[in-house]
Amino acid sequence: MSVEAKTQQLKTIFEQFNKLDFDAFFAEPGTYSEWDGLNLDEFKNAIEFIKDIYSQAFEADIFHKLPFTTVNALTGSLNNSVQHCTQLLANKDQGHFQNAAKQVDNAMHQLMVYDVNYYVAIGQDIEEIKNVYDTESQKLSVYTTEIEALKNNVQSLIEPAVSGSLSKSFSDRKKHLFWSRVIWGVLSIGIACLAVYATYYISESIINTVTPAPSSEKTPDKAADLEKTISISMILLRSVVLIPIYLGFGFAFSQYRKERDLEEEYAHKSAVASSLPNYGDLAKDDNVKDQIVSGASNVIFASPINKVKQTETKSDVIESMKGLFETAGNAFKKE
Repeated sequence: MSVEAKTQQLKTIFEQFNKLDFDAFFAEPGTYSEWDGLNLDEFKNAIEFIKDIYSQAFEADIFHKLPFTTVNALTGSLNNSVQHCTQLLANKDQGHFQNAAKQVDNAMHQLMVYDVNYYVAIGQDIEEIKNVYDTESQKLSVYTTEIEALKNNVQSLIEPAVSGSLSKSFSDRKKHLFWSRVIWGVLSIGIACLAVYATYYISESIINTVTPAPSSEKTPDKAADLEKTISISMILLRSVVLIPIYLGFGFAFSQYRKERDLEEEYAHKSAVASSLPNYGDLAKDDNVKDQIVSGASNVIFASPINKVKQTETKSDVIESMKGLFETAGNAFKKE
């Protein structure tokens, strides 16, 4: 039997089911106790569901599009419902009700299993819906391609702009540090000259004070005591006068060196920022490009102050000051 013949058989059985006088039955249904199945209200709703779905399905000619196995299963389940419902209408006892309810429930189940209610819901619009879906999918694909192209174009415009902006900022900062470094350099030279002059002047004054006059009537013991006292005074003068000057020179020179290191750091950042887009274009592999960008970001956005602080340890400052005092000591020895 073909699908068309089986569909015609199903339609005949449905017409028999539709002619059953369920209205009279539900007007005086009888009394049925609870059991493991549909109650009277659920039985009524199931019958209405079957009538509604089959009516719409035949109207939309859905069964001709279904496999033979599906139509055959639906025919069997609906035929069993017709037989047992006919017996129920003739004899409204508990047993006939349970048998009819089981078959009606199974018929409704078969409609849902084979998605007949789904086909009824979309009906004859399924092809139209599919065409709309295909059209929108194609549009979405085109839009996705355009968005990706636009994203790449924007990125190609933004990367040089950002890179140029960062490079200019770093270059401006480097120029500012250059003039600041020049100021600290000049100040260091000025303090150094002041330190040399103060050392020479104080040393000369102390030497002239220590040397006794030829006409002195003081005893050798008193001269020795005087020399000892003057030596102590010389040390105090060096501590009070020269140490602040040398400390000032050390601070100014330290600032000069720090400004020089910062200037070099910002020059390096400017060079990295300006060349970053070129490296991105050369790297075809996305992983390599990400590594380059990540490494460049660590250089660009790392704080140069922290880097300078890490390179400047306390021992470096102590060594610098030690060298200053050694230089001053050598100057006194020469005098």
